[in-house]
Amino acid sequence: MMERKPQTTTRAVLDAAADRLRAAGIEPARREAEWLIEHVTGRSRLDLMTHPDAGVEAEVCERLESLLQRRLTREPLQYLTGEAGFFGHVFLVTPDVLIPRPETELLVEWILGRESLDHGVLDLGTGSGCIPVSVRLARPDVACTAVDVDGKALAVARENAARLGADIRFVEADMLDGGLADRLAGPFSVVVSNPPYIGREEQSSLQPEVVEHEPHRALFAEGDALRFYRHLAHAAVDLLVDGGWICLEIHADRGAEVVALLQESGWEGVRLHQDLAGRDRMVCARRGP
Repeated sequence: MMERKPQTTTRAVLDAAADRLRAAGIEPARREAEWLIEHVTGRSRLDLMTHPDAGVEAEVCERLESLLQRRLTREPLQYLTGEAGFFGHVFLVTPDVLIPRPETELLVEWILGRESLDHGVLDLGTGSGCIPVSVRLARPDVACTAVDVDGKALAVARENAARLGADIRFVEADMLDGGLADRLAGPFSVVVSNPPYIGREEQSSLQPEVVEHEPHRALFAEGDALRFYRHLAHAAVDLLVDGGWICLEIHADRGAEVVALLQESGWEGVRLHQDLAGRDRMVCARRGP
């Protein structure tokens, strides 16, 4: 009979993984180690904590080691596990889409707070589809259309919609296309967008998880950090019903500029919103009659 190799314990594996992450400057190291072990074992965090002496098979340790090596090169945790939490749901993510951020949940909350969404919601630059899928799941009566220029990103968004049971219309198109309104079944009650808004000059200040792994096409506004906002300030008028709203996620340092841009373009009720950290995060405005 073949002698079975002794197993290492959950506690030992977790402690070692957390120490390596911490030494690499990755925090919260302990929680990230737990997430990785949850992923490779299929065990819950509660199970890990209540059964610290449970054995961990060698094959599981090998899988964990492979993921740890990638994380130590600063590959985002969400790309390692293939999923990210957003608005109470779990979304699939790949390097073809930005990882959904908690700040973007503000856009969903704001949309759901509108009195009338009878004409539906249009999301421009949908990425993983987290915004329209979250809206549709909360309000099944609200029609949602999602646009992205990247077919690979749209494939991820479609898979998320299918997995979560959200009926979304997807359109592959460039939001900068001047003829976009003719391709969409509008007008809409709300146009929402989290467009690329980081200038290339900021690249060196970004975390390696972002600049080395997330899609640059969705991050950087080439040449002019406000180029998408300038376009949407004019193009969104043709996409909205009278009294409809535009809602834009923004760079925390450019709130005043986006507000001024919309005001100068004739939008009404322009308002700047802050995130939970008190940083400018979203600008919303209404299309006049």
